[in-house]
Amino acid sequence: MNAPDSTSERDIQLIREVADRVMTGVPTQVEPFPATPTEWATTYRIHVAGSAPDGVARVLNPRLSAPESIRAEFELARELGTAGIGPAILYADHHTGLAVMEHAPGGHLTEPATARQAEWTADLLKRLHGLPNTGRPRLQDFKVSESLAAVRQRIDAHPSLDIYAEAIGRYAETGRFLKETTPVEKLCHNDLNPTNILFGESRSWLIDFDHMGLGDPFFDLATVILSLRLRPDTEDHFLRHYFRCPPTAAESRRLESTKSIVLLRYALMTLALLPLSFDFAKTAVSEKELSPPFVFRRDENESHETAVYRLSRAFLVNGLNW
Repeated sequence: MNAPDSTSERDIQLIREVADRVMTGVPTQVEPFPATPTEWATTYRIHVAGSAPDGVARVLNPRLSAPESIRAEFELARELGTAGIGPAILYADHHTGLAVMEHAPGGHLTEPATARQAEWTADLLKRLHGLPNTGRPRLQDFKVSESLAAVRQRIDAHPSLDIYAEAIGRYAETGRFLKETTPVEKLCHNDLNPTNILFGESRSWLIDFDHMGLGDPFFDLATVILSLRLRPDTEDHFLRHYFRCPPTAAESRRLESTKSIVLLRYALMTLALLPLSFDFAKTAVSEKELSPPFVFRRDENESHETAVYRLSRAFLVNGLNW
């Protein structure tokens, strides 16, 4: 969470010291971006004097990321920055968990993506999935495994979460079916929620690579369709642009099954972010109170934890009903 405290003050001091060395302009202000559901990392905007471009700093939480995972993420970020898939990396140190990068002149979408924006994203994914496979990590496997263990712990402690046991079962069952027919694994992003895709006037960028690794490219495709809320005609345009032809009947069936996996995985991983002490029974959420999946909204006077729980329930309801 991007809340000001002694930790963020130390982060800002370190960012200022590094930015003074690696950026072309003089840093004038470092401020956190708005809070997101996860605590894996905190992101800051580095404002620079004059006409020099601004920067962005990403600070990983050492309690939630192993050193080898941080190193792998930063290496991938450098590679994708060089390839033009993500912002260029100016500085990265896995010991401190700090990366400083160029500021991509774009922002996150708050409305469904247009056909043009979907096309840009299809181009990025085609390039990402076409990168060499050899020696790639599987950063997502550890995070998913850790999240499932945390969810089981919460189910055991809170009877009101029994429906999440059904979600785990459905997730495993569909996952086994898809694994039997997995296409050739590709280097995948594996976490293309709306905050991890930036859109400018003529292109898009992918950011935040802490879930990257070899995986099923259909997971990336399904996540983009859901997270960018593509309308049916835009989804068709997106897929035609990615495959360079209409998807086959088998590809379309696989994609629909993968959408269920995406929603259920996010439901479980979002629930795992909440502390075991959270009062789930008291924070009962009706379906009418739910935002669409991937829309993180914190209502007035609502705690961050309650907003995260509502988001998890939105993923859960849609995943089980898919």
